[in-house]
Amino acid sequence: MTIGWSADFVVLIGEHPAATALEQAHQSAAQWVLVLRDAHYWYVFSIDEVEDHASLHSMLDSKISLHSVSLSEALDLHESDMSAVVPDRDQVSDADGAALATRSAPTARRLVELASDRTPKAVGGADVGRRGPRRSMRTPARARPSARPSGRPGGAARGGGEVDRSIPMAMPAPSPASEPPPASADNESPPASGEVKDEGTAPVRFPSIETDGAVMPGRPVTLEVDLRRRESPTTRGGPLELGEQPEDWASIALDVTLLSPAITFNNSGRGVVTIRRNAASDKALVSGEVNANITPGSEITVTAQFWNGTRFSGMAVRSLRVDAPTTSGSATSGSATSGSATSGSATSGRATSGSATSGSATSSSATSGTVQVDRLAVQPDLTVYISLIDPSQPGRLHWRMVVTPPFHTLPPKLDGVIDLGSAPATESAAMYKQLARLTRGSHERTIEGFGEMLWQRAPEAFHQVYWSLHDHYQRALTIQFISDDPHMPWELMAPHRDGEVHEPLALRHAVARWISRFAGLMRNTLPTGQLITVAPRYSRANLTLSLAEQTAQQLTTDFGATSVPGTLSGMLSLLEQAPAAPVAMLYFTGHGAFSPDAAAASVIKLEDGEITVQDVARQRVMLGKHSGTVVFFNACEVGATTAVLGTVGGWADAFLSRHFSAFIAPLWAIDEEDASVVTNELMTRMITNGQPLGAALRDVRRAFGHVSPTFYSYLLYGDVTAHLPRLSRV
Repeated sequence: MTIGWSADFVVLIGEHPAATALEQAHQSAAQWVLVLRDAHYWYVFSIDEVEDHASLHSMLDSKISLHSVSLSEALDLHESDMSAVVPDRDQVSDADGAALATRSAPTARRLVELASDRTPKAVGGADVGRRGPRRSMRTPARARPSARPSGRPGGAARGGGEVDRSIPMAMPAPSPASEPPPASADNESPPASGEVKDEGTAPVRFPSIETDGAVMPGRPVTLEVDLRRRESPTTRGGPLELGEQPEDWASIALDVTLLSPAITFNNSGRGVVTIRRNAASDKALVSGEVNANITPGSEITVTAQFWNGTRFSGMAVRSLRVDAPTTSGSATSGSATSGSATSGSATSGRATSGSATSGSATSSSATSGTVQVDRLAVQPDLTVYISLIDPSQPGRLHWRMVVTPPFHTLPPKLDGVIDLGSAPATESAAMYKQLARLTRGSHERTIEGFGEMLWQRAPEAFHQVYWSLHDHYQRALTIQFISDDPHMPWELMAPHRDGEVHEPLALRHAVARWISRFAGLMRNTLPTGQLITVAPRYSRANLTLSLAEQTAQQLTTDFGATSVPGTLSGMLSLLEQAPAAPVAMLYFTGHGAFSPDAAAASVIKLEDGEITVQDVARQRVMLGKHSGTVVFFNACEVGATTAVLGTVGGWADAFLSRHFSAFIAPLWAIDEEDASVVTNELMTRMITNGQPLGAALRDVRRAFGHVSPTFYSYLLYGDVTAHLPRLSRV
């Protein structure tokens, strides 16, 4: 089958608002639309296919504003529908064209020719180059009429005399220039001139959690969540750096969910805070009832979680003192002590959350004031936030599932509580040792059994949400875990229901985890820069890892990696001193040891000594802050975390605390030869093919998981949809 080619196309970004992208296509005279999704997947549409798209019409029929959804959502883009990418159109044969013709989706039957810098040169397909003049973007037949005048600006209609009516779109928010400036902001006195200083395009706000009166056992209470221009003396969790906004931004709506082990909230604790440019915010008012068994005089914590759609972006905490009930039952005045929290922020979006009557937050000054939300960040299909309810009960966990946009088959309850018992750390350590000793070739049965056990221990609400998503999308999902729980590898859960059994999540879906107290540091955009390898040359015969050294050398050949000596001075210099060029990824291959009793004592072995977790967590370690480096440790057991002094310890905790963007490592002892395969395959998928990290690791597990348990051992601490830009060669 002959493939035709055309350079007559317009490129649209899938993460941009559908209204903006469709207007761009509307104004273009191009015949073809090339959509880039997740900075990796390409889709070739004809202009007719875009305007006649069933998903787009369904949203219009439901009166969904095209400003509120991305182009990817409006066109219902999936990986199975993407167009194939080729480096040279002359390499495409007639046989390739015949194979493409058998695919169901029109976009999957087409091709994209990319230049060496991954910019599109042409689009191809059996129907490309043979179509007549493009018809103008008109109002879909089932859509309500547009209020916009027909034709191009100035009234000129497009070719053939056809009336040009654009797809109806909700009008954007008015520019602040069209509104009179407010008299004050957050009770601040206006300047003598009567003007309020403009916040510009990078607003910064501070969270505040206040009560409407006294907090008393068994009595109603209303909490006000605000985002002020001045720091709150009682609430920790700021400043919230909201990221770069459009020049004409007027307001930003942020989803917030309140959690407290001592308060049962109405409406699942949900609310919305709306930031007004140069003005006080519209507060979120969340009501509930204080549990009757709370002791007067005690302190309770309230956590405000901030959400950007399905992306958990951080939290703020307030501590409140519980007063004795008054005889009249009336509230007098609230009292509080200052709380502590990680910082959090979000851009506009609506999160769908379940009910929550419990939750807690871990304080950490290391994360305060570090949040900057990426407005164009790709959102996972599902975010699961797992919080430790009571530090004295390490196995009692609250799960909250966040899905957006909502659909009618989702269960009404999107949260649940589980209890893993009194010693989850001991139990998980024993599991890892068992998994590391599995026999090659028969290991999958044990891992499946282990995964089914994990599935049974997850809340029933998670089961219902998972099957709802599976039945709704009928494709691989992107799942992000944000967790206070350092022990259980929930990524290995194996879902099952009557008549249907799934392989572990990590084999079927793109999954990743992140430590909750660093939620504000999770980045969807990973750094550019060079690849650094560290492969110690051990002198002792029983520590010789010749294959590991060969693997590191291969990275130099394939990806232009720079080798750093595997010595104490070489490693510390890399970590502590800002390099001349940014470091996108640090790859270490060698030996490591993890202590389940004291994660801070875990080490990686170098030629002349050891580096501990505490060495990496020091303030002098600046590589993460400088470059946002991704760390890949190919060493035994270094991926595991454990509870240390009431927080999450281990290598992942140490690197994330120092602003490294992601951490990949095995949970248990690994086979040297298999570890080399993981390196080569994962690097090719992440760097050469540009796959998101979560999907790349999933595909390695799927391709080689049958070989040995090593391929199941790797976990990703990071944003599940993030991908590495092309690495630089130094």
